[in-house]
Order: sequence, then C-alpha cells, then structure tokens
Amino acid sequence: MVPPAPAWLSRWAKAEWKRAVPELVQRGILTRADLGAMESYCVAAGSARQITEAMAAMLLPDLKMGGLQIRYATLARQLGAELGLSPVTCQPIEDRGRLCRRG
Repeated sequence: MVPPAPAWLSRWAKAEWKRAVPELVQRGILTRADLGAMESYCVAAGSARQITEAMAAMLLPDLKMGGLQIRYATLARQLGAELGLSPVTCQPIEDRGRLCRRG
C-alpha cells in the first residue's frame, strides 16, 4: 500500500512523493522505517524544483538562489541514491549491470 504524502509537504514535494513512492513500494524497497528519509528526499527535490521555477521567471539570475538550488539538488540526489532512486542503487549488486525499469 502506498502511503499518502504528508500534509505539510509543499506542492512540489508532494508531486515528487506521488512520483517516487509508488515505484519504491512496488519494488519492495520502501518501509515504514524509510519514510523520514523519503520525506527529506521529497523536501530537497521539491525545493530544488521550486527554486528552478522561480529562477526561470527572473530576468536576471539570482546567484544566492542558484547556490541554494544546487545544494538542494545535490542533497536530493544523495538521498535518492540511498533510497534506491538511481540507476545504480535500485538493483541488487549482482544485477547492477542493467538499468532499473522506470515506469
């Protein structure tokens, strides 16, 4: 069963939850113990997306926002890898020569 996104997540973080959680549940990777890490991943990925959208609407780039976007994107990549969301980490070690099935 796919747990619902926490109500306190931003709309960007909820969108990431709805995208990633069903896949992890289907693969049997996500457990109740992982939900805190999943929330952190979704906050980081959602924040990176939110900042990217805000910066796209600006006439001139904001370097501070750009630095923050990079930090959130890096954190999301790291947390996502720990949760099994990268092509390398989503397979058992013996199967890592193949890419994950993305649906």
